Amino acid sequence: MHFRASGRRIAVDVDSWHLPLPTGEILNRLRQSGFVLRDIDVSRLSLSCVERSVYRRGARFVEAPRAFDCSSFAKWLYAERGIWIPRRCLHQFSAGIPVEDDEIMPGDLAFLSGSICPPVGTPDAHVSHVGVVTDRGLVVHATPDAQLGVSCDDLTHWKRKESWCGARRFVPFGRDVLTFDIPSHLEIETSDDVCWHLLETIDWSN
Repeated sequence: MHFRASGRRIAVDVDSWHLPLPTGEILNRLRQSGFVLRDIDVSRLSLSCVERSVYRRGARFVEAPRAFDCSSFAKWLYAERGIWIPRRCLHQFSAGIPVEDDEIMPGDLAFLSGSICPPVGTPDAHVSHVGVVTDRGLVVHATPDAQLGVSCDDLTHWKRKESWCGARRFVPFGRDVLTFDIPSHLEIETSDDVCWHLLETIDWSN
């Protein structure tokens, strides 16, 4: 599984590399190289922002977690997880893995349509709002209601809306995807770069 780094953080699917090393040895070599393992749960992190962050349309990434719009909120959550996703919700909808309504899981992104009109011919142009699903059956999202900021709605209620567009996933089900801080002396753009770094630490002469 391939992930693109976000800032100095990267997500990796160690099992997908099929390296000639046990998982414990892989993690030990990463630690020795300066990678720091982080425990980031997108669902739990989203709930920590409820009624603490304010809504600002067009909020810049550097304003997080003080201020968000709906798509910058989703992008920031996944950046903390070490996964780059697009900035706009219609592009997030296009980039994610489609999920059936009865298979939605915590961490998936849920989408609604709305009145924002992007350029003609834009794929999935009807998509204009996004939130993240939690393990409590809720959708956490940054809402234009200035008094709410980041708030929660019931996922079942969202799925009953005429504006319901569906859900998308960025971490495949059943994969043990880990998040690391990237050491400053390494140039890491994707999870494949982490794999190549590990390959360079193996003594192939034996």
